[in-house]
Amino acid sequence: MEKLINKWKLNKGLLAKKMNMPLGTFCNKLSSKHSTQFSDAELIQLKMILKELQDDIFNEVDIDFNNALKAIVKANK
Repeated sequence: MEKLINKWKLNKGLLAKKMNMPLGTFCNKLSSKHSTQFSDAELIQLKMILKELQDDIFNEVDIDFNNALKAIVKANK
């Protein structure tokens, strides 16, 4: 999780808030170098939040292949 969140520079404050967790606690649990880690229930909760984000992104960027092809063909005329 740490690599994914850091790679995409996801807002840790927002993720912590959605998990009802202080930001410091969230960051400590996220860090592989810290002794405190997410519980199984917390990991499931975090994954559900990221899944919700995935669904929102998918709904926003979803394109119909045929419509996209028509737009490309029209643009090239």
